[in-house]
Amino acid sequence: MRRTALKRKASSSGVRKRRKPDDKRVISDRLDRMASQWCRSIGQCELQGWWGVRCTPQLHTHHLSRRTCRANRWYESNLKCLCAAHHDFVHKRPWLETLWVNQFWPGLWEELWERERANNGKSVIDYEELEAEWNAKEPRGE
Repeated sequence: MRRTALKRKASSSGVRKRRKPDDKRVISDRLDRMASQWCRSIGQCELQGWWGVRCTPQLHTHHLSRRTCRANRWYESNLKCLCAAHHDFVHKRPWLETLWVNQFWPGLWEELWERERANNGKSVIDYEELEAEWNAKEPRGE
């Protein structure tokens, strides 16, 4: 009898092996949580009152530079605290993000692009050292 993909799937043991996460991934997840918590510790949306969008109480961490760029992923200047409404608004209109960043933080795009270019989108990171730095950070309430 010929085994089709459906039959192969049905005839497998049914138990999937869980991939054991490597240390980098575990620490990376922890860094994401710490960075997000630090970013949201400001307690309010950084775009409050802009573009006629009404702020919502739920706060999100927005990365200006893509998260896959390790050089900028946990860089403080790359993290902005937005309410859920503004976060959705910015993701649906990326061209406005450029205007917003240039208005409030002139030169920030160039700084982020330079960091990314210098590392060619990849960087060698000492995760333990970075985790220690994030553990020592004070909340950013303003």
